[in-house]
Amino acid sequence: MMREKKIKKLFMIIDYGIKVFNADKGFKIDASEHSDWLVFDQRAIRWSKNGLDYLLQIFPHFDDKESITSWTLYGAVSYDTSTERYLTSFSPAKEVELDYIALNTARLLSETYDYICAIKKEDIPHAVEFTND
Repeated sequence: MMREKKIKKLFMIIDYGIKVFNADKGFKIDASEHSDWLVFDQRAIRWSKNGLDYLLQIFPHFDDKESITSWTLYGAVSYDTSTERYLTSFSPAKEVELDYIALNTARLLSETYDYICAIKKEDIPHAVEFTND
């Protein structure tokens, strides 16, 4: 319970950093709890430009007991054709404490944004082939 309160407080700091980062950019921000087999806080910022899809995301890593062990701030740029996905990513904060991401949100978001926005479409590698299964 104590850990959950700490996570909520850290996400308040992160949300403020996202708000400042998003000031005039008009990104779509997803602050809903992710729920699949586990329910957890996450943040995702998405936008598209010139046929490319962009994502900045903060998400947890879990151990075999489904407890959060660390967090990652991840950026990706991708595009799809009718049969393939092309994708590249960048993680300036990989498997770190959430405190680190919270205290460095503005810098990490800006660094990741600048990195993925500088990637040219022709430099994005093939990631996966789509199947009709």
